[in-house]
Amino acid sequence: TLPVNARPSTKRTITCACSVVNTTLSSVNLDINSDGTLVLIGLGSSNENPPWVSLNGTFCSL
Repeated sequence: TLPVNARPSTKRTITCACSVVNTTLSSVNLDINSDGTLVLIGLGSSNENPPWVSLNGTFCSL
């Protein structure tokens, strides 16, 4: 959960690169909710399990 002063006023979605090991994906979406929660979107099945997701260079406006 993000600190109160670092939360966006409305939900923001950013695209993040992820490992292609153990998955057919090369990117996932990260929802940054106004309540401060972060949710990875795009990992629909238990077979989609990339070992890492990169947040390097990602940002969103508050």
